[in-house]
Amino acid sequence: MPDPSAAPAVPGAEPAPAGGPACPAGPVAEGDLVISWYDDKPVAYGGDTDNGFVELSFGLLSGGPPVCKCPPERVAPADVPIPDHDPRVSVTKRTRADMPYGAAGIWQLTLPGVTNGSWHRTRRDATATGLRRVAILDWHAARAAQPPSG
Repeated sequence: MPDPSAAPAVPGAEPAPAGGPACPAGPVAEGDLVISWYDDKPVAYGGDTDNGFVELSFGLLSGGPPVCKCPPERVAPADVPIPDHDPRVSVTKRTRADMPYGAAGIWQLTLPGVTNGSWHRTRRDATATGLRRVAILDWHAARAAQPPSG
C-alpha cells in the first residue's frame, strides 16, 4: 500500500486547520467577534464581568458591533456553524398563566442541561435562539474534548 504522505497535495483535500470551528484552538479573546447566548447578531466579546450580570454596550459613534461582557461559556467565535435543526431544541407553546411575569411571549425554549428555559414572542425566535445556543454548547464541548496542547 503506498504511503499517503508521499501523494501530491490535492486542492480542497487538506484537513481542516487545527483552529477551525470544528476543532477550536482556544478560548475566545476580548475583542473577537462572537455569537452570544443573549444576542441574535454577532457582537464583540468584552470579557467576563465581575458582578455576575451581562453588560451590553454600544459605541454609537464608532460604528462597530456592540460589545457584550458575559461569562466566556456563553459565547463562541462568530464563524461557528449554526445548525438548521437539532432534536435537542424543544420549543413549547404554553399558556399565559404559565408565563413568568415580564416574559416576552408564550413560547418556552428548553435545552438539555440548561436549568432555566427562556421565553420568546414567536416560535421562530425561540427556535433560532435554541439553535444558536446549541452551537455555542457544542463548540465548548468540542473544545473541552480536545487534548491539552503543549
